[in-house]
Amino acid sequence: KRIPDKQGVGLARKIGCDIACQLIHQGIVTSKWVHTSDADVSWPDDYFNATSQLENFAAANYSFTHMQRQATNGLPIALYELSLRYYVAGLNHAGSPYCYHTIGSTLAINASNYAMVRGFPKRSAGEDFHILNKLRKTGAIASLTAPRLTVYDRESNRAPFGTGPAVAKIGAMPNPIDEYDFYHPECFELLKTWLDLTHRLFALGNTAAALATITAELDPIVVKGLEAAKIEQLINHCFKQAKTNSGFVKQLQDGFDALTTLRLIHFLRDHKHPSINVRKLCTQSSWFRMAIGNDNKQNPQLDINQKSITLFNQRLAR
Repeated sequence: KRIPDKQGVGLARKIGCDIACQLIHQGIVTSKWVHTSDADVSWPDDYFNATSQLENFAAANYSFTHMQRQATNGLPIALYELSLRYYVAGLNHAGSPYCYHTIGSTLAINASNYAMVRGFPKRSAGEDFHILNKLRKTGAIASLTAPRLTVYDRESNRAPFGTGPAVAKIGAMPNPIDEYDFYHPECFELLKTWLDLTHRLFALGNTAAALATITAELDPIVVKGLEAAKIEQLINHCFKQAKTNSGFVKQLQDGFDALTTLRLIHFLRDHKHPSINVRKLCTQSSWFRMAIGNDNKQNPQLDINQKSITLFNQRLAR
């Protein structure tokens, strides 16, 4: 009984995690945490201890480092990991509540919150992104500083996107340093302007005043992107549902979620700020240095291993 192609890894994770939740519900398993991982990950002996003291979190992300196999030059997986950390750094810079990694092999989920969102979606890829998007609306996502998991690179076409296809794509490039693109940092600056504005909208009192302020204070391309995201309907819903500013912001954040944020970034990329390679990124982003670990040694979301930093420096110097 093969898993259907379109349900792939999502259904595989769901089967395992649903069984774990049943065992927790029956009291057979005493931990309230369900862990998910993959066969390309190396786990330390204290892997399960990290979540034992966590309280009031919907999920947790383990610290991780990608490692290359001996037969590869390490550049494809290093660039891919950098792109992951750069995106989280960009969201962090913008003040997004969805600034966390979405890697299924480094994830632990509170069983109660898992049940709230009805488990993993049955998807062939991106199941980790979509469940975390739902989980973040039920509680905070913890970023564990230890232990650190080791994720080994691999080329794979089993999923339409993710680590395997990305490593294969980058590895096929004649010159990955110049050819592999990152979102333009200005996309995150524009996102930041919008997110900063959301904390002031409730005081305006109604949807019409909020939309007028948005139009006046945001770059027109951001306004168009928000219109594509049906921002008027969302703001109107928030005014109807919320009685306080904090409640309004929570409603708006739940509506303008991780998926909507990604779509806005893509809209800005496609209509104003095309993606750039790592050489240009080095000169245009003040928080790019955070993504490669220079300023965030205590932040596992942004820290990349020193071996990869040395590799980048060697390739960039050519």
